[in-house]
Amino acid sequence: MKIVEKTSNLLVYEQRSWAFGVLFIVGGVVFAVLLANDPEAKAWQAWVAVVAFAVIGLLLIWRTTVVFDRGEQMVHIERRRFGRRRRVSVPFAEVASVRLDLAVDVIETPACWRVLLVRRDGTAVPLDDAYTAPEEQ
Repeated sequence: MKIVEKTSNLLVYEQRSWAFGVLFIVGGVVFAVLLANDPEAKAWQAWVAVVAFAVIGLLLIWRTTVVFDRGEQMVHIERRRFGRRRRVSVPFAEVASVRLDLAVDVIETPACWRVLLVRRDGTAVPLDDAYTAPEEQ
């Protein structure tokens, strides 16, 4: 996640993932062009490939924004995907702790993590749907 705004009352983090989605869309176009140049392929097959790859590519593009608002005493978490937006707000007073959730890979690679806000009732609210991997040095 990257800090996109920092004031005395606001701290805004944002994480975007678009590269894999765009790669999928471009791959679909390349696949369709290859199909269109194949004399044995039908024209509808190329269109189906373009549409399928484009839809999957659009579904892979997402953005998460986390706003810590000191004035409102709230944490706002907004997740956007193609055609869908989810927003969760947690008052500071409801946050009992912050926990690091680890996803250990079976292959011998470093663990991935994500940050969770733990409410007083014990429910955990992830700051992001995706896990973060350690960056290569």
